[in-house]
Amino acid sequence: MANPGDIENGVLVGHNGYLFLAGGRHAVFEIVTGTRKIPGKSYSVFSDNLARRRAWVEKAGAKFLHVIFPDKHSIVPQEWPLATPVSIGQKYVERSGELGNSVLYLAEILRKNKEPVSKVDTHLTDFGYILAANQIAQHLTGDSQRSLFQHLTGTLTKRVESSGDLGSKLKTPISAIETISSASLPGKYLSNDLQTANNGIIDLRFNPSAPYKSRLVIFGDSFGRFVAKFLQFSFKEVFFFRTPFFHPDVAKLCEPDFIVTENVERYLDIVLSDDDRPFFFMYPHFAGSTYSPSAEFAEALSAVLSMQRRPYQEFVRKMSGELAHSSRQRSDNPGKDSTRIAVRDWPATQNQLAVVEEPRTTAFIPPRYC
Repeated sequence: MANPGDIENGVLVGHNGYLFLAGGRHAVFEIVTGTRKIPGKSYSVFSDNLARRRAWVEKAGAKFLHVIFPDKHSIVPQEWPLATPVSIGQKYVERSGELGNSVLYLAEILRKNKEPVSKVDTHLTDFGYILAANQIAQHLTGDSQRSLFQHLTGTLTKRVESSGDLGSKLKTPISAIETISSASLPGKYLSNDLQTANNGIIDLRFNPSAPYKSRLVIFGDSFGRFVAKFLQFSFKEVFFFRTPFFHPDVAKLCEPDFIVTENVERYLDIVLSDDDRPFFFMYPHFAGSTYSPSAEFAEALSAVLSMQRRPYQEFVRKMSGELAHSSRQRSDNPGKDSTRIAVRDWPATQNQLAVVEEPRTTAFIPPRYC
């Protein structure tokens, strides 16, 4: 069995069962241990991107926020087995000056709470994402999200055994028991189901009964994609585009009320200018993908890129009818809910998730909200 401080297949073994990413394309281990410094140009490019994004969004009459999801060593530094780890997220915020007011670095709020990050995966737990979603919604709307926060954390009733994207890399895989949400996603969710690449993924989420009748567009990575699931509970429409850049041409077509750009901390190793962005819809073709999205998704994407015109209006009318019909069916069959899924999914083909306990009602002790 590996010991704290051991590195195996790009995975650093920490204390108390925690595993940390030590490999990959972003020189994570070198940056965290301080043997590699962030180029000064990356800080200036980051600030320039922020300034231009915020200016564009405000001119469009929307509200802007950039979110940095901390890496695991910034959330549970006490479990890191080597010398005090370097957290670069806060450095970027501090060097952004006044622009830092438009940045939400989530390390502090996540550190204050118990089990916000998976022991065996690079990502957060469902609780971590619920907390992040409510912090984002609070910053965007200016309203307290306590009620929804309490509701969503109350759905954390399903326990699963997962080896995650780190535990599964070890010669002898390590797994951990985690608690995930058993909530039913409200409204409708569609994806282009891009399997052969990351950049170019599109998720479209609709929730007509959301408390905020607003449209949120997110440009980001897998952390932004996961948190979008929980933001669907807050906003009428949430559109996620997987990319490291801000794409104003896509944003303009979507006509959002809120725009969030997002990245995980390790992607700050080298920041590229938004001027380097490709045309978003070419991403799958750059990767040589021959994927074919469903006709239903194609209709939805055409609609959301046609705001104020008939394709969008007809799509909304059709979707509203389908959701109303589905609601009536559930009312007629209260014991059968075909839409109930784990809000966080692992690919079954990778054998990374196994349900060890069915959803149940538990006595819930509210975690610290702020």
